Amino acid sequence: MDGFCSKQLTGLRFLCRFGSINWKFVYFRGLELASRTITRSDLAEAIYEQLGLSRNESATLVEQVLEEITGALVRGQSVKISSFGSFSLRQKGERIGRNPKTGVEVPITPRKVLVFKASHVLKDGMNGVVGAVHKGDEFGDE
Repeated sequence: MDGFCSKQLTGLRFLCRFGSINWKFVYFRGLELASRTITRSDLAEAIYEQLGLSRNESATLVEQVLEEITGALVRGQSVKISSFGSFSLRQKGERIGRNPKTGVEVPITPRKVLVFKASHVLKDGMNGVVGAVHKGDEFGDE
């Protein structure tokens, strides 16, 4: 693990290499997380506790992963994370909206919106289905 912060490993390659991280730990490690939003520091703390990286290395890893995902989306690429889901951009055209208070029509400019589609593995996990395998994919991805 020495030198993981070197430019040889991007955050995504690091996560693929050390895919044994129990991400459920992030969600279920304590009741304090059950009722609030999980933050970057929560993710970094989970990596710190499970992999034994320093807190600084863990925070850097989380930042690298998020920068990689953000960069791909900014370039117009889709991002697919196995057993989690896919992020993609969709172009919305111009349309006419209405101010609900005044009723005045207002043009809404064309824009890109971020779309997330959860994988079947994530959906099954949320619904309490354990070990479901979906046909055509050995990893359970979509």
